[in-house]
Amino acid sequence: MKQLQETYRESKENGLETDITDFDIRGNPTQSKKTGGCGCSAKYEYRYDKNGKKLELAIKNDQRLFPFTYKYDTSGRIVQETVDTKMLKLNSDNEVMQDKFFYKYDASGNRIQEDYYFEQEHRYRILYRYNGNHLLIGEEYFYGDDKKPTTQTSYHYTAFDAKGNWLRRVGDVKDFGPPRQEIPEPVVIRKITYY
Repeated sequence: MKQLQETYRESKENGLETDITDFDIRGNPTQSKKTGGCGCSAKYEYRYDKNGKKLELAIKNDQRLFPFTYKYDTSGRIVQETVDTKMLKLNSDNEVMQDKFFYKYDASGNRIQEDYYFEQEHRYRILYRYNGNHLLIGEEYFYGDDKKPTTQTSYHYTAFDAKGNWLRRVGDVKDFGPPRQEIPEPVVIRKITYY
């Protein structure tokens, strides 16, 4: 088992963000607490079946509960993530509003694509790239069904622990807008405690 603490800067306005996650013996996260530089926080709780498949993620924030449910492919990877519709309100057409995420993987099991839909509308797509050690080295963000990326981020790793887990990752962001905005260089610093 281990505990992972990540500190990162999401934006200049919000300051440093902190994410502390506890893992079970299989390496699955069991709970996580995210604290923003703006003073906001959220607690994440994860439940799994006996085979280690994620059954539910509950996000507790401002006294509200947002449960997620999952669908898997034959290899046991999450291919769809849905916010529990019982918690959401109906829209003006009396339809249940839903958040849905869809994922695709390469032959090595790395997640290479994420698509997000809200109320059946495609909101964004993220394409991920990895190196030979399965470390994330880049991502491209596409807004809606755009064919050209809105942002591209390249990552490089500058520190590792004795077990080979990375401790510091630096990103280089290119923003293609619109609207074009200044994006700080994302730096993630990890502290891993093994027990």
